[in-house]
Amino acid sequence: MKITFTDTQGQGGSLYEFKVYGAPVLLSQGKTATASSVYSASYDAAKAVDGDAGSRWAQASGAADPSWLKVDLGDQYQISSVNTSAYLLTGLGVKYKIEYSTDDSTYSMYADKTGSFSTPGVDTKAGSVTARYMKITFTDTQGQGGSLYEFKV
Repeated sequence: MKITFTDTQGQGGSLYEFKVYGAPVLLSQGKTATASSVYSASYDAAKAVDGDAGSRWAQASGAADPSWLKVDLGDQYQISSVNTSAYLLTGLGVKYKIEYSTDDSTYSMYADKTGSFSTPGVDTKAGSVTARYMKITFTDTQGQGGSLYEFKV
């Protein structure tokens, strides 16, 4: 990248800041994912970060809410968007929250959708946050259980 000042009217060129932004990078795909429980090996946590829109993680049958899935990004990154694709029965939504952490001990809120039933999708935060760990917690699934096709960070 290059900036050229062609006419500074005798004052000289000066910049306070020069930022270059590239295309978003999918950080979570193929990374280590863990969950509060799994339905079976066919629905393990890794399915939510495998890049296959047809596979999914599902919590254990009969497990009570809340359920969660967490991904370790392997290093700290600036996070500006999270895209989730949840398995939902027709006409039902879920209540959920997305949290982030740099140390897997102290978590901060990224997106809070626990106030009403909704369909997970793209959640963004004003500005970016620094995180190594991202976690989605389903706080109320209306009896259908927590299940994600994709957890894209």
